[in-house]
Amino acid sequence: MPKFTNKRGIEIHLNVWGDKENAKAGILLLHGYAEHGGRYDAVARKWVQEGSYVIAPDHEGHGKSSGIKGDVKGLLYLKRDAEDVFENQFSDFGDRPVFLFGHSMGGALAILLASHLKNKFSGVMLSAPLIELASNEPKWLISLGTMLASAFPTIPVKKLETDALSRDPESIVRYKNDPLIYTGLVRARTGIELLKSSELISRADFPDDIPVWMGHGTADRITSFGASDRFFKSLTNKDKTFKTYGGYFHELLHEPEKAVVAGDMTYWLKARMKKPELEA
Repeated sequence: MPKFTNKRGIEIHLNVWGDKENAKAGILLLHGYAEHGGRYDAVARKWVQEGSYVIAPDHEGHGKSSGIKGDVKGLLYLKRDAEDVFENQFSDFGDRPVFLFGHSMGGALAILLASHLKNKFSGVMLSAPLIELASNEPKWLISLGTMLASAFPTIPVKKLETDALSRDPESIVRYKNDPLIYTGLVRARTGIELLKSSELISRADFPDDIPVWMGHGTADRITSFGASDRFFKSLTNKDKTFKTYGGYFHELLHEPEKAVVAGDMTYWLKARMKKPELEA
């Protein structure tokens, strides 16, 4: 698998699927906190069958990329890293469409990146995006976490509720046993950075002229379904789709009904990969 060194000097591992030269479309896939891009192999292969070239970088501190495992130095750092990947992989892609996909923390990054790189993407797909965390942390705990993050940024402080990721017990076992997933306690700086997502997104100027697909499970205990609903309703985009998955947990593509979700995404994607016929 290829790697490249980004503008911050960080070695980023790239998960790659498809034939770039002959692809009809490109997809930049941004994974969530603690996991890695390789976990999206099934849906990436599905998109390749439809003619896509898919790139999923492992964020700094995640998967096979360099950095302290599970340490998120800043969402804006990761957004800039994703921009570097986009320039590295798609600067020579011509006029073929490029789509942006993000899950959870990657969904927040996708919103920020699409807001920054206007007119670069032909559509954005958001899976249970981190617009707000599902749990409301008390102010005293946030204040304590902020102090800890300043003094001891990588100190582990809080457990991630892994059983809330999926209703599929086998998926949870695979998650816990995956050596590329960080399964330790959430680090102090990471927790504070994830909490900043809502503020950053509220200040972002999300483009109103690109198609948007969003999916979220109503039983998600990791990221807020309500926040996704409010964000979606605030969008003025003419082409927007919100798929509500009743009773689903956080990881839509690792739920028992993952084939349904992947099918919904692919159906939406295929319809927007087609270029309009030129008028005679």
